[in-house]
Amino acid sequence: MELSLDIFLSYLPHYIYLVLVPAIVRLLVEDWLGVKYYPVIFSIVLDDDKLRFLVYSVVAAPLLEEILFRGLPLYFFGIYGLILGSVAFILLHPLWQVKYVLPEYRLKMFLTSLIYYIPSTVFFCLPWINGEGLVAVVYHMLHNLWVSILTIVYEGRRRSELDVLVVGYGGSGEGYKFVKKYKFVRRRE
Repeated sequence: MELSLDIFLSYLPHYIYLVLVPAIVRLLVEDWLGVKYYPVIFSIVLDDDKLRFLVYSVVAAPLLEEILFRGLPLYFFGIYGLILGSVAFILLHPLWQVKYVLPEYRLKMFLTSLIYYIPSTVFFCLPWINGEGLVAVVYHMLHNLWVSILTIVYEGRRRSELDVLVVGYGGSGEGYKFVKKYKFVRRRE
């Protein structure tokens, strides 16, 4: 499988209207609906190890997701496998994000996530259908790179705006607790 610049760039318009535009629309709809996220979406992870966060988000997650939800299903079951794997991705991917949304907004967040995940999944399927799965993997990695960078910058700026108490983040005893307003400390057991 070869990745030429011409092939890569031929997917750019599709990336713009199937991934970027729906992402912006989703954010605008969530804002209009008043969906509220905990103000520490990734702050805790970023405090611990920005490099590990980037490696996971930019390399491991896209590679795993593309192979698991698109590559293998397509290889073993053809187009029907790709469709089934993509539906699984659309339904499962937002579930890890839901925990960062205040409980009363979780259903709205899940529904608005479909605005983004359905068209973006169509985009990431196109290269696989055309026998250019490596293009999907690289676009997924680049997409996660810029989202991760924006997350780091955005979360860094929001530090001074934290006003929600988050207690017991984690759940396995190595979580965090909110002490006083605006200050996180690592929970020591």
